[in-house]
Amino acid sequence: MAFWAAILWALLASVLGGLYLLGAFRRRRATEPPLDKGHIPWLGYALDFRKNSAEFVKKMQRRHGDIFTVLIGGYYFTFIMDPFSFGTIVKASRAKLDFQKFAGELVARVFGYHHSENDNKILQVASTKHLAGDGL
Repeated sequence: MAFWAAILWALLASVLGGLYLLGAFRRRRATEPPLDKGHIPWLGYALDFRKNSAEFVKKMQRRHGDIFTVLIGGYYFTFIMDPFSFGTIVKASRAKLDFQKFAGELVARVFGYHHSENDNKILQVASTKHLAGDGL
């Protein structure tokens, strides 16, 4: 009997841990825009977004306002629909929003390219060598 109770507890802990990793327990914090996770854990609104992304974004804007966060395929995406709000967000400190860090992570995930510290120096040497000739 104790053996089956231990197995049951381990199974329950595994299921709860899996749901936690999938983001099933994530809640909106007070300083965040509205969060909509959809009905399907992890997938969220991936199927609706894939079907018609423009209509999906318009529907979410009507439901939540100009700034909102949705779960799409395991990732949380924040949409900013008001162009006048974008300036305020971009002017935030680099500690809160770093486009270089985000771009590096995106390029690494999509293309498998990892930025090295010597890339800028190599580019400068190549530019000087090839773009500063007598004919230019």
